[in-house]
Amino acid sequence: METAGLLSSKRQGNKKIYRANTLHPLFKDLNSILRKIVGIDSIIEKVALKVGDLKAAYLTGNLARGIDSGTIELILVGEDLDHSYITSLVKKAEKLVNRSISFTIVSSATAPDQLKSTQQLLIWGNPKFK
Repeated sequence: METAGLLSSKRQGNKKIYRANTLHPLFKDLNSILRKIVGIDSIIEKVALKVGDLKAAYLTGNLARGIDSGTIELILVGEDLDHSYITSLVKKAEKLVNRSISFTIVSSATAPDQLKSTQQLLIWGNPKFK
């Protein structure tokens, strides 16, 4: 996928970090397919409209590496997000997708540092927080 331009990579110590190429012409289609497979597409859209000033949502952890471990890990970037409302939605979503879901909320200011230290896949919002 890297040779085809779907992924880009960089070395970080002894690791090779892969990232989806958001500029690739097929990115939107592949991103949509992945979100549908995981079952997170409808969840993110509903959450984004009601939780506060959500800027972006990233899939992290094993699923971002292509490994389905049964857990969905998210980083939500935004200001004044309603943590209790997100928690209630996550509990409902876990039943729908039959996976556990964990999330971390970070501000727009701290997002670049937080995202730098983990492999992630943008699943909703603005890609400027890479």
